[in-house]
Amino acid sequence: MPLLFSYGTLQDERVQLELFGRRLAGRKDELLGYSQTRVQVADPAFARTSGKAEHAMLRPAADPLAAIAGMAFDVTEVELERADAYEPAEYRRVLAPLASGAQAWVYVAAPQAANGHGGDPHMDIESFMQGYKQAWEARDPAMFARLFADNGEYHNTPFAVQVGHAQLREYWHRVTLQEDVQLSYDVLATSAAGGIAHWHVTYQVASEELFQIWARSTGTNLVARKPGDPLPRMVLDGVLQAEFAGDLCQRCRLWWHSMPQPA
Repeated sequence: MPLLFSYGTLQDERVQLELFGRRLAGRKDELLGYSQTRVQVADPAFARTSGKAEHAMLRPAADPLAAIAGMAFDVTEVELERADAYEPAEYRRVLAPLASGAQAWVYVAAPQAANGHGGDPHMDIESFMQGYKQAWEARDPAMFARLFADNGEYHNTPFAVQVGHAQLREYWHRVTLQEDVQLSYDVLATSAAGGIAHWHVTYQVASEELFQIWARSTGTNLVARKPGDPLPRMVLDGVLQAEFAGDLCQRCRLWWHSMPQPA
């Protein structure tokens, strides 16, 4: 069952009953890597349900061990969808680590709120890479597609492109066959409408199907494996160039290489 971390109104039993029809079961925990501020929320329906217009909001902290106290609740996938509908446009749902060692969904500042643009929403390379990391580590094709405009382009190699949310989700489905995904990145350049980042990923191949997808990829050297040999842990390293339109990515181009992680 998924965990939903709350540092605000979702801890209120009245809000829980209105949204989910039940009191949520949970435990105290701390969210790592974020700092807290206060914002005015424009959505009148959210303000009416929550009972107030000013709310706490989380933004990535410089200190990865910075901690925010709250509650980790056990929820269903349907209840996550209800929470998505409840939260206003200033927030987005991401997967983040807890002090207990678990990972939980939590609502943090959406790109336009994180960048302080208010009525002029704008994504930059840092917020895009945060979302890219979260979507890949969560192995969530829908979260990945939501980073892009309706007609957004994802050039996963110089020779292939996926256009639109349906193709993006279909391509990204392969990440569901990966386990223990760990992504790091460095922003190399940024501008008002785009940016460049270097990224590095490791993951455990979780199925023979995924290994064969990798083995057939352009420019990949086959790995000598015998039937029954364990599946490898992969290392990917690359550069990403992204172009933005408002608070979404319009075009993303990748140049990358992969290999089994040396023993």
